[in-house]
Amino acid sequence: MLKKIIFFIVIILLIGVGIFSFNSYTSYKENKKEEQKYGQQLKKDVHSYLINDKNYKDSDIKQMEITKNSKQRGLRSVEIDVVFNDDPDSTYTYVYDSGTRKVIQMAGNGQKNLEPQNK
Repeated sequence: MLKKIIFFIVIILLIGVGIFSFNSYTSYKENKKEEQKYGQQLKKDVHSYLINDKNYKDSDIKQMEITKNSKQRGLRSVEIDVVFNDDPDSTYTYVYDSGTRKVIQMAGNGQKNLEPQNK
């Protein structure tokens, strides 16, 4: 009788662990999809910001890449790194301002920074 009780307790624990693992994995996948969608929108908005607001041309932009800042969590960790043709040794990081949801440039220390001077 005791063996049957222990057997059922083990089965219930295994089912519980399985359900927890499945829920965690599903949540992780949903968060990754949300981050990818957020990153694509941010990249599009950064491009628009540089072209329309800062008067850059597509030819001025050498590279734009979606990156993650390990010091942030969730969507705040998604950033866009931009390299300009006239300053190929520097990377400029852009995010959404948390208060206004406008694109801003961040300095290496997490503070707002100025874009390079456009010609």
